[in-house]
Amino acid sequence: MDKIFVVAGKIGTLEFNQAKNEIVSQLRKQRRLTTHLSKAAKILVLGGDGTMLKAIRQYGVNEIPFCGLNFGHIGFLMNEYIFNTIKQITDNKLNYISVPLLEAKLFDRHDKRIGLTYAFNDIYLERSSTNTAKISISVGKEVYFDPLISDGVIVASAAGSTGYTASAGGVIVPIETNSLIVTGICPALFHRWKSSQLAPDSRVILAAKELDKRPVRMVADGDEIPNAVKAEIYYSDKKVCLAFLASQDFRRKVLDLQFHNRV
Repeated sequence: MDKIFVVAGKIGTLEFNQAKNEIVSQLRKQRRLTTHLSKAAKILVLGGDGTMLKAIRQYGVNEIPFCGLNFGHIGFLMNEYIFNTIKQITDNKLNYISVPLLEAKLFDRHDKRIGLTYAFNDIYLERSSTNTAKISISVGKEVYFDPLISDGVIVASAAGSTGYTASAGGVIVPIETNSLIVTGICPALFHRWKSSQLAPDSRVILAAKELDKRPVRMVADGDEIPNAVKAEIYYSDKKVCLAFLASQDFRRKVLDLQFHNRV
C-alpha cells in the first residue's frame, strides 16, 4: 500500500484547517499516512503554488512525485480539491509529468564562483533600491544586452512560464517544450523587447553592472541568494515529477492561460 507524506502551507483560514484535518484523518484511517519521507510513494502538498515551490526546494532531490491540492489562488501547479480527490489519489488515478529543474552557477561581485542553486519556476535578478538595475544578458557566447536597464530580468522554465514571468509580460509555453523564457521586468530601454523563448539547451548569463549605485538581489523560486550578482542558468539533469488528477485537464489549464481567457 502506497504511503503518502503530507506538506501543508501556512494559510491559517478555518476552511483550510478543516480540509487539512479531514485529509490527514482520511489518510490515517486508510493507514496511508507517513511522517517518514523515505517510506513515501507520493508527497501531497496542501496550499498554493508557493507552498508547492517550497516543498520542491526542500524535498525535490528525493525524486518522489508531488501531488498538490489547491487552497491558494490560480494554483497552476495544483489540483482542485473536490469531493473524491483523495480517493483518486489513493487509487492512483493520476497523470505524471516529469519536469527538469533550472540549474544556475552563481558568482559574486568579484566574479568568484560562490555556489550552485536549483529552481522549478524561475531565477531572476532584480533591483534592490530605488535605482533601476543594469543587467547584461548573454545566451551562450552571444551578448544581447549590455546592459538592459530595467527593474530586473527573469529566466523561467517552461513550467514556470505561467508564474512571475507571465505577470511581467513574458510568453507562456506548454511544459513539454522545455523552453527557457527570458523576460525583462519593466525595461526602461529596448522597450520593444519584452520576452524571448529559447531552445532547451540554451545557457543564459545574467550579470549585474554598477553595483555600488544599482544594487540587486538574486532570487530562486522566491528564496533570495546572498551575494550572488551573476548567474549562468540552464536546464539541469535533475527532474521533478508532478502528479495531476486524471479527472482534471492540466493541458487545458495551460492553453487557457496562453489565451488569457480563464485566468
